[in-house]
Amino acid sequence: MGVRNMVMAKVRSPAEILDGIPLSTEFALIPFTRFTAERLFLVDPGLGRRVMEKPIGYIRKDLTEILDYAVEQLNEDGSTPKFALTDFLEGLFRTLPGFGTHYELYFRNIRAHGSISKYVKVVITRPMSEPFLLQKHDTDVRGKLINIIVPLSGRMESFRRFMENFVKVCIKLDKYVYLTLVYFGSQEFAEIQKATAEISVTFQFDRIQVIQLHEKFSRSKGLQVGIQNWKGDDDVLLFMCDIDVIFNNDFLERCRLNTEPGQKVYYPIIFSMYNPKIVNAFQDEPVSKGSSELLISKETGFWRDFGYGMTCQYRQDFLAMKGFDELSSGWGMEDVYLYRKFVRSNITVVRASDPGIFHIWHEKYCDPNLSPDRYRGCIRSKALNEASHSQLGILAFKDEIDIHQALKKSGLID
Repeated sequence: MGVRNMVMAKVRSPAEILDGIPLSTEFALIPFTRFTAERLFLVDPGLGRRVMEKPIGYIRKDLTEILDYAVEQLNEDGSTPKFALTDFLEGLFRTLPGFGTHYELYFRNIRAHGSISKYVKVVITRPMSEPFLLQKHDTDVRGKLINIIVPLSGRMESFRRFMENFVKVCIKLDKYVYLTLVYFGSQEFAEIQKATAEISVTFQFDRIQVIQLHEKFSRSKGLQVGIQNWKGDDDVLLFMCDIDVIFNNDFLERCRLNTEPGQKVYYPIIFSMYNPKIVNAFQDEPVSKGSSELLISKETGFWRDFGYGMTCQYRQDFLAMKGFDELSSGWGMEDVYLYRKFVRSNITVVRASDPGIFHIWHEKYCDPNLSPDRYRGCIRSKALNEASHSQLGILAFKDEIDIHQALKKSGLID
């Protein structure tokens, strides 16, 4: 038996990577780290509390070896033109205890002609030894429609910001999207209708549906209604979104790349922006005027690794999981319940940081009528949303800092 066969005989089945396995709890799932040739988007910021950094040391050596191996495998059949490292776009990796490291790599398909796929995906595992190719295949996501579902009530300023981004990213750039707005109540509903109608006429875009519900706002109910009211292809790709989220075209591509019907769902870890008033007080220039100027740094926001509300999955997979808990209302937990269903199924959950989707800061209200668990979760989210640890520390000790500055100015201390 060759060395490679001996290694593979000792590791677990590749099906654990390619097909996924049921897990007992959402805490058992190991998220991916997203990377490009020059950047790592870190879920675990480590001692440096970095949310993004250059790959260095052992990590750079490992990723370089894997990318070299992937290029070698892509060129193995002798076809031309030859793939090079410059054709690598981005990838994901995670280390599974007792198995090894799992990599999913996306390359530009330089051999694409006509209807051939835009991407080539390479899946590799390093089973605590030499790299071993699990899979390589073209990946075609062109023309794959995404139904973006957004529940809302009021929030007109957020609505206008969302629609501005929707026009720029979805209508002008991506084009293969459908927007389902589920509006609760009557106040400002006419303004919502007018705004969406104007966009449809101005851009000759007829893929917008507005549904009105005359009841108290419930995010899970809004998403469920939006999904059930889909009139097109039964297995459309869904993106469950919030009105305070903005995204770019790269995110929409990842939404398509990281989902497969009956096999894979995508739960991006989004970057949550801190309170701009606090952030800007520590900056020479404002940092969040618009989506094009959103910065990923430890002082402007954090990876929202405790949030499961933003997700891309196929409609049939959502329905197979029986959707949201119908008894769930209020803040947050309905998202966790759905996430747990997927984690405990045979569907692979792709959980990874995504630098193309942002949660915009807004005032958060925690309803005192929520259950203790949900209220604590809401307060935790509110606290983490406000500012970085160092910024909150400076604000907490502002009186001491002011006294020190006054003493310094008066000459009482050097």
